Amino acid sequence: MTGFLETMLRDRHSVGSQQWLTESSFLMQMLETSQQHNVISDDGIFTSYYQSLAGRLQLNPQAYKDYLSLALSFEELTGADAEADGMMNWILSRDLPTGEMNDIDRLEASWLMARRGRRALPYSAEKEMQNRVQNYIARADLFAQSPRGRELFRALGYLTDFGRLPVILPGAVRYSLRNAGFYALLSGDIETLALICVAHRFVRLAPPQEWEALVTAYLDALTVTDEPQPHDADCFEGFVAANWMLSAAGRPAFARVSDQTGAWFICDTPPLNALPQIEAALAEISTKRSGEWADMQAMLFGHLGEEETRLLLRTSRTAGFEAFFEVFARPFEQF
Repeated sequence: MTGFLETMLRDRHSVGSQQWLTESSFLMQMLETSQQHNVISDDGIFTSYYQSLAGRLQLNPQAYKDYLSLALSFEELTGADAEADGMMNWILSRDLPTGEMNDIDRLEASWLMARRGRRALPYSAEKEMQNRVQNYIARADLFAQSPRGRELFRALGYLTDFGRLPVILPGAVRYSLRNAGFYALLSGDIETLALICVAHRFVRLAPPQEWEALVTAYLDALTVTDEPQPHDADCFEGFVAANWMLSAAGRPAFARVSDQTGAWFICDTPPLNALPQIEAALAEISTKRSGEWADMQAMLFGHLGEEETRLLLRTSRTAGFEAFFEVFARPFEQF
């Protein structure tokens, strides 16, 4: 794992670039929350980068959450304790968390500060923000009609400290997870589907076995290479998310990495995005549209291609699909 981490940090992007920072934050967060200790080289790229974080923060304060997340993950994985507290002091002295534009980002800032017993916002503002986020993630209908699975994953991660805190959440969150998972599956977004499976574990729920099997098959089918790939062909984040799902389920993760593993991942057969055809079919059906899957399936299949029909039929066999479809189909209403 140490060799793979060094290869990823060295070969994928220029060290310190925005893409490098985004991917490194994602990977390090996964390693830390999954307790993947003893994977960082004492004299490797990330150790030297960690030592420069305070200076980078002052030059690029808008990326403070990524920098602080990296510092905290590094210190918790290695036992180091030098940069994060000073970075927090600097961030709070400039009141950066209150400048966030939305509640999910404010919640992330609050979670980062709470990891060292600090408060990003005044107590009353923090509680109001948490209440708004909980009300949002309880709106299961929203997650059946648009790609919001990543937001749900982030919100549940920050609220539960990535599964380490037993938090009482609205019961409707289970339906939001269900809907976000079905939406990701139909859109061919296996990376988000893997994260939704992880988010189930945060709230002590088991995700559908069919989803975990699909993500595992996707992971097994990835080709690992040391040849750089164009952005739209690279599946690195899908690789990390799928391994996170395995780790969260108590299964061996990163079984295919070694010192010789390349840092690029190719999905030879990209998952099918059936949503454009399904949504076009629903629009074509128009006033005949209902939320009853039993009534709608034959009508829909007549408007879909063979692959889209197979995917929709396979997806419909997972428990909870009919309740998802009732909202997803946007039944026609006469105004």
